[in-house]
Amino acid sequence: MIKTINYTLLLLASVFVLNACESKEKSTAVADTNIVASPITEESKPTSSMALTTLEFTESSFDFGKIKEGIKVDHVFKFKNTGTNPLVLQDARASCGCTIPEYTKDTIAPGSEGKIKVIYDSANKNGQINKTVTVTANTNPATTDIKISAFVLDKTAGPYNKQ
Repeated sequence: MIKTINYTLLLLASVFVLNACESKEKSTAVADTNIVASPITEESKPTSSMALTTLEFTESSFDFGKIKEGIKVDHVFKFKNTGTNPLVLQDARASCGCTIPEYTKDTIAPGSEGKIKVIYDSANKNGQINKTVTVTANTNPATTDIKISAFVLDKTAGPYNKQ
């Protein structure tokens, strides 16, 4: 009987200690959550050292029309630094792997222009496509979207705009 009581007391003490530890971890987690709002990722790195500016694209979308499956087409989007501070493009990211943006990596002075070439590979694609390239820069808002579209025809179809 005494052994049973001792085991019971030991068990209760263990449960009490575990609960106390869990309670402390929970309160620490809450405190930490209030201190650290979110992790810093490559996309969310602060750009406070860069003064904000503005940019303006001559066009925000381009339609290739009808294109034949299996070809690559490209279009150059031009933009201008319309602000008073130097413009720095930090990234140009496509919505999928079949679309590749190539962009000006040099600092663009106020009033100067830059380019983003968007290449689309229609291999193994059919039908209407709509793709987005998100441009990240020292602007407010920090991102600007440009879009391409096309209607991809089967290789055996005709007529089409691109060969």
